[in-house]
Amino acid sequence: MSKIPVTAVFDIGKTNKKFFLFDENLKEVFNTYTRLDAIPDEDGFPSEPVLPLREWMLKTFKEALSSPDFDIKNSTSPDMELLLSRLTMQENQSRHCMTT
Repeated sequence: MSKIPVTAVFDIGKTNKKFFLFDENLKEVFNTYTRLDAIPDEDGFPSEPVLPLREWMLKTFKEALSSPDFDIKNSTSPDMELLLSRLTMQENQSRHCMTT
């Protein structure tokens, strides 16, 4: 069976974070959601937990890229490869900074 060509969309709302795959007819063929509770910033105001959000986005997108069922359009373009390599590099640097 051949992979379904899809377009990936992240919908990052204030409360819910969503990821969708749409086929060429714009029919939703996959979705996943997560909810990340706000954390206080340096002034005590609720703020987005950026590192957990980034980790969820990376994990979700990498899983979608490796799916046997879906082929994300343009996922092998030089721009996409550059984006993934930069995100992975930042992820590794963040882990290093957080542990030292």
